[in-house]
Amino acid sequence: MTLVKCRPNRNHFLMQDQFDKMFENFFHDNFVTGGSSFNPLVDMVENDENYLITVELPGMSKDDVKMTIKDNMLTISGSKKNRYESEKDSMHRIESSHGSFSRSFRLPKSIDRENVKAEFESGVLSISMPKVEEAKPTVIEIEAN
Repeated sequence: MTLVKCRPNRNHFLMQDQFDKMFENFFHDNFVTGGSSFNPLVDMVENDENYLITVELPGMSKDDVKMTIKDNMLTISGSKKNRYESEKDSMHRIESSHGSFSRSFRLPKSIDRENVKAEFESGVLSISMPKVEEAKPTVIEIEAN
């Protein structure tokens, strides 16, 4: 039996890139993301009563962030400032990200828009969006005969 060493070629990398994009779109089709060097991390959770979104915005204040809901699209945008803007400083390594960002999420129609609440604490934006009464699950008791 002869073993043949497999060397990836250009087509292999192109195919891998296409698979990556396909799965990224599959898992993120409810998200519309703007391009930026700073893209905050977002967690989305649903329970019987609410949709909860948590956005990590380190180094930012609530005044740096804007949030709107229009046509069932939640948009969170803002700008994270560069801490090192002095021209006399010599930059050796900057790994922290900064710049403008905009993240948009398609929302279900079952949100009670009048009671959406947003809190900002320690660089974390927490958004609670209650469901309208019709969207909450109904428990039906089963009777025994």
